[in-house]
Amino acid sequence: MRALMWLFAGFSLFVATNWPLPKSHAQPKVDVAKSSYTWTGTINGSPVEGSGILTIDARTGKIACKGEMKQFPPDVPIHTTGFSIYCICSGNLAKEVGTAANVVSMTGGNYTSVRDITIRDQTGKQLGRVIITGRIEKKGERDFAVTATIRGSYKGPTDCVKVSGYNHLLRQRKAGLVEGEYLQIVETRDGTPLFLTARLSYAWKEEKARSRAQQMMYIDWSTATIEGRKHTLTGRAFVVATDVEGAKKE
Repeated sequence: MRALMWLFAGFSLFVATNWPLPKSHAQPKVDVAKSSYTWTGTINGSPVEGSGILTIDARTGKIACKGEMKQFPPDVPIHTTGFSIYCICSGNLAKEVGTAANVVSMTGGNYTSVRDITIRDQTGKQLGRVIITGRIEKKGERDFAVTATIRGSYKGPTDCVKVSGYNHLLRQRKAGLVEGEYLQIVETRDGTPLFLTARLSYAWKEEKARSRAQQMMYIDWSTATIEGRKHTLTGRAFVVATDVEGAKKE
């Protein structure tokens, strides 16, 4: 089981960094999108409060995040969120391939994003669960505001040092709703893996389902600097949207 999980994570990273883009496809009108985050909530009954900014370049795939948590439980490493606190809207300006639609094209830029993350050890024992719910509002062609709530619990290792990349397949389930899931691996200082399984969804107001799906091939974090409550992250968030057969029509 462990071998399969590591193979999946490795494949996710390979695809995310090597996915070819059609040369004939027009470049996006907007190169860099900025999302301004605020976070509130509780983990283990302790308060969470912070703010940050994520930028993503739709042409190069470069992603950069900076944030500061004024309050965050000291016994919960932020790695156990898979850094998803920054990524609940990073598909906004995904490169559109064929007739696929990225999140902004589907939603108009105003939607709700949810990540439901379960953390387990090598034996399958559940160590925690974190749910991130964000309301995304489009403020301008390049600018988005994200108001996120975090809640959950975690009882496990606190010496986490590395988070893997991942990919996910989103399918439209009904009008105004797409859902998907993915796997990430977190490493502790001695190399012990923790397994993060996540379910995600984007929801928005839409009267009629478009019967199309999008596949997002997604990222690796090349650097992550955690200094107290301040975070600086960089990496490749080369998000690609592509049509996938089997979207459910309702």
